[in-house]
Amino acid sequence: MTTTFTYKQGDKGDYLKVYFYGEVGSGTVTSWEWDFNSDGITDNTSQNPVYSFPIADTYTVKLTTTFDNGVTESRTLNIIMKEPELEASFATSVSSGEVPLQVNFTDLTLGVHDSRWDFGDKSPKIALQNPTHTFTEPGTYWVLLTVTGINGNTDDYTKEIVVNYPSPVALFTADQKSGKPPLSVQFADSSTISYGKITNWNWNFGDGTSSEEQNPLHEYSQAGNYTVTLKVTSDYSRTNTSTRTDFIIATSGITASFKAEDTSGEIPFIAKFTSRIPANIEVKSYHWDFEDGTSTVANPVHTFRKPGIYNVSLTVTDIDGESFTVTKEDYITVERKAAGNEVWVNTTENTNNRMNGTAGLNILADSGNVTKMLDNPGTEFIRNESVRFQNFFGEWLRLIMEILGLNKN
Repeated sequence: MTTTFTYKQGDKGDYLKVYFYGEVGSGTVTSWEWDFNSDGITDNTSQNPVYSFPIADTYTVKLTTTFDNGVTESRTLNIIMKEPELEASFATSVSSGEVPLQVNFTDLTLGVHDSRWDFGDKSPKIALQNPTHTFTEPGTYWVLLTVTGINGNTDDYTKEIVVNYPSPVALFTADQKSGKPPLSVQFADSSTISYGKITNWNWNFGDGTSSEEQNPLHEYSQAGNYTVTLKVTSDYSRTNTSTRTDFIIATSGITASFKAEDTSGEIPFIAKFTSRIPANIEVKSYHWDFEDGTSTVANPVHTFRKPGIYNVSLTVTDIDGESFTVTKEDYITVERKAAGNEVWVNTTENTNNRMNGTAGLNILADSGNVTKMLDNPGTEFIRNESVRFQNFFGEWLRLIMEILGLNKN
């Protein structure tokens, strides 16, 4: 019953890994115990383990095996790990960009070594392994990494870093952003650049006009919302554009809206309207159009006396004589009174002939040109509407019909 083992060191990036192979000469092994760092503690129990050592060095590795008959056996071997062939290399977070350009460098050289960096921009050389460096001037730089191994052998690696001239940042303000036309606006360029200077400005005012002045004065003659764009160019032909949507609002300054407390009901339908005017507007006059009447007060109460669907309009005029009209179509719906114990009569015919047997009924009379309503004795008469009569008895009804001029016999 015999056991032994062999090993193989990893290549290049895996040079700190060692691959072990347990071998059995005879017998049956039931357990494998590996001690890779001579501390008496089992580090692995597989037959063919892989172990990573901290550095390339010489290590004493012990393997203890147990056979199926309970016999144990140990083998010890000194393994020699070699440093890989020195080959300098590094990576960068970016390879190009605008000044000031910050670059993170990562040394990828394998094996134990010292690192020395030359960034090619006349800055001091440094001996850090993974430095960060900021290039403050535009240009093309060749960064040099020199590495020295433990045996004094050296190797170099270079990489190009391109630092471009910076782009400007387009910025602008205005002394006012809203008002009545003609609206005069003083624009101010506040663009910045970290290297060089801005030499050209191109303004688009959103109304079909433009300017190449740095700080133009522009007048908006028409009401509207205007998107303003500024494009700036540096002395190294780098550009940047800023666009601000609806930046300038030229308005008459007068707006209005309204709301009804209720928008539907039966005749006679009484609607209460409330106008809504911005606090900064001084109103000179109001004009309401209900289609069946008008009003000139700010918050009118209007009675709709005929069934139908009505549009409502409000025109507001300010102290400067400027007006604004808002219309709500099909805003008010007025319906007839719901039918109950009622009979409708055509008053163009002989009404008396249609009142026989109507005691206890509500008679609704519509004369077309002269109409009145009487729900109960004492109710006021209203012209140009449907007429509702309560027939308490025939004499009262005939009297009322005569008063209305509806009884022609």
